[in-house]
Amino acid sequence: LAPPAQAADVGPPRPPAAETSSVPDLFQQASLTVLARRAIRPTTITTAAVFEDSTLFKIESVRYSSDNMAAGALMAIPKTGKSPYPAVVICHGYYPPASYRQGLGTLDTIEALASEGFVVFAPDYRGYAPSEGQHSYPYPGEIMDIALGFVSLSMHPKVDARRIGIIGYSMGGGYALQAAEILGSRVKAFVDYYGQLGGFFMREDELGMLLEQGMDFPAAETIFKSRSPLYHLDLLQSPVLILHGQNDRTVSVVQSMALKTELTRLGKPVEFVSYPDYGHAFGDSFRNRSYPKLVSFLKSRLSK
Repeated sequence: LAPPAQAADVGPPRPPAAETSSVPDLFQQASLTVLARRAIRPTTITTAAVFEDSTLFKIESVRYSSDNMAAGALMAIPKTGKSPYPAVVICHGYYPPASYRQGLGTLDTIEALASEGFVVFAPDYRGYAPSEGQHSYPYPGEIMDIALGFVSLSMHPKVDARRIGIIGYSMGGGYALQAAEILGSRVKAFVDYYGQLGGFFMREDELGMLLEQGMDFPAAETIFKSRSPLYHLDLLQSPVLILHGQNDRTVSVVQSMALKTELTRLGKPVEFVSYPDYGHAFGDSFRNRSYPKLVSFLKSRLSK
């Protein structure tokens, strides 16, 4: 799912704004360019509890460290085939944190991909139990939860670090795209399910908030673009598969079309598939027409 609908984009198209000294250091340190230069160090993944145990895979509720806080995730490991396995990080969409539970909107796909021979890692963003912390603007903590989980997963003895991809759904699609940009060549495949990407232009509410904090418009625009995944697609190093329903009333298919257009302009490998009769969140279960395309893409991009 995506967060509640937000205000429309503001202003005519403009070229990317340059970094300026009028942007406070707190915001500069939250830019994707700066975060891409940050050393992301893995931490040990530990088991908190067995979540599910079947003949084909075992799912555990695990913990790792993200910005010195405990972060939770579900981790599925196949029981068939030979390790090290290819792996996929799954990034969930928006749910009210108070009603969230591990595996909400992702468990069905975790089980299916584990049955296909993938290790699957689904982090719980900060503020989503059992993870500690909370959302804290402007620092993109949720994106770092994904990136730190990815790097920690790459060190797991059951995982082939050369074969890890990321899947993001709705709000998690935007988070996942930013994490993939930060991680660069370490990500070998990226799948965007109807991602909430934020657009090329600043929202009225974000502009108003920044102006209230004493920014002028050029500084506010610089801050927006420094955090927008659509202005940092040059950092993305993996092939991309975009999947979206044309009847989506929560995240417009126009967002995915814009992503596909910009990736094509940059010469990045991208495939866009739309489904005329699908609305939002059809990927909450793998039982939909996109699943064969998803598995085929992952297997082709994460093969040895």
